[in-house]
Amino acid sequence: MKQLDRQSFVELKHWVDLLRQRIKLSGAFYVLFDGLDECDPAERRALLDALSSFAAHAPGLRVFMASRESLSVDLRGRFSYVEHVSMASPGLSSDICLYVEAAIQERVQNEDLVVGDPRLLEHIKDALTQHADGM
Repeated sequence: MKQLDRQSFVELKHWVDLLRQRIKLSGAFYVLFDGLDECDPAERRALLDALSSFAAHAPGLRVFMASRESLSVDLRGRFSYVEHVSMASPGLSSDICLYVEAAIQERVQNEDLVVGDPRLLEHIKDALTQHADGM
């Protein structure tokens, strides 16, 4: 572990080995990922492949992933058991609209966002709201 702390870059296989050792030492081991959908797709697939390769042989391992719905494509077929909890709700889109509206308005007032055509603001708001995916 101390050797990994001193390195500026650690290969995935070393992290997997460390995780494997830690899981063996404990009855239950929890790994939490947030924003995995924001990672490079190739790196994300490599990580998920590594996790799934030993998840079946590590009964104490519990993996929790918080991400957009698009990650479900990468999860399919990799794990024997996946429980999915959707955070989508009817009230969520109105909350996102309110947040986007306030954030845009604040940036315009602070002159952090300057547009020549005010109609462009509506396009920006629509794009942010429609592609928020509950985040």
